[in-house]
Amino acid sequence: MDSTSRTGQLRTAGLFVLFNGVASSLAIAGLGKTFSPRTYEPGLKTWLIAFAIFWSIELFLYTTFFTNTAKGFCTGLAGSLGYWLAQHDVERGSPDRLFYVGLILLYEPGIFLMGIRSCFQIRAFTKRLPVRGLLLVWFFGHFLIYSWAGERMPWLMTHISLPLCLLAGPSVARLFVTCHRFRLQHAVGFALLLHVLINTVRVNGPLAESAREPMVYAHAGPNLKQALDRIHHHIETNGDAFVAIHEEFSWPLAWYVRSSGNCTYYADPENLPLGTTLLIADEVTANLLSTNAVWRREGITTMIHWPLQSWHSVNGQNLKGLGSDKIVRRQLRDFYLHRQYPGLHEDNWPLRHDFQILVRDDDAAEELP
Repeated sequence: MDSTSRTGQLRTAGLFVLFNGVASSLAIAGLGKTFSPRTYEPGLKTWLIAFAIFWSIELFLYTTFFTNTAKGFCTGLAGSLGYWLAQHDVERGSPDRLFYVGLILLYEPGIFLMGIRSCFQIRAFTKRLPVRGLLLVWFFGHFLIYSWAGERMPWLMTHISLPLCLLAGPSVARLFVTCHRFRLQHAVGFALLLHVLINTVRVNGPLAESAREPMVYAHAGPNLKQALDRIHHHIETNGDAFVAIHEEFSWPLAWYVRSSGNCTYYADPENLPLGTTLLIADEVTANLLSTNAVWRREGITTMIHWPLQSWHSVNGQNLKGLGSDKIVRRQLRDFYLHRQYPGLHEDNWPLRHDFQILVRDDDAAEELP
């Protein structure tokens, strides 16, 4: 994770040269012939073009258009991976080991089934490279590694689902090529594709900001933007406003009030800085200070909703309930089709992180003895 010191930067550059030297040597040895459009075998020229495209995008973005060259280069190559590895001991969310099984069953059963089917439907090996064999190893390897790792988050499904999408491609193409002879397998295939489409629309549409959708790990509260508007309005209308944010909410609120020069963070309400006029507080601090006439509550705002991961967990208790209790089966159906939880919606969501805004009332303060 050392991307600032000269030693760290040289170490990262050395690893970059080493790994890409090995990759280039393998490419020259294994692909040292011209690309053949008849056999679709990738040649060295194809690999070099792909290599250039990949590293152009990587270096261009991670160096922020070459304005942060050395540090950005190291962050993109090693720092991001180092940060991710450091999160394994933290085990954010602490989902079970079969976390990704549940996500595949929820979001990508069609891609999974069509991907596995393509391995048996079409010859798995080309003349030179075991393409589908490689994709299978890629999929199962990533599935096992990410299931074993301590950091198990929904967005890491990208790495597991990409080889699945490549595997499923031939099966999807075959559906459309042979649909003039419509059979049961076509009905099943198109139903699975419809399932993918519905999930895509739902995740990016009606439930994009809802805690009911498990694909996004942390959802912003529904009224967060309004609360931020109130904070900015207070800062703009009070030139000498001093904002104090509880350290529990320093991220991401620090980003939204970064334009205010008079902003600080606190852990103990007893040590609030002098001149504080706007306070972002947890419930304990708010209850402590709101008994004083100097402070006026401006409402409670949910910053983050956290998911109920037990709902889509594949474990013995859930499987037993599915087999023995029709209520559990009905609840699973409602959750699978509509993401409905019995008796729960965003307003009474049990896993939430709230903050409260308190404004200093100077008129009340002057009236105090």
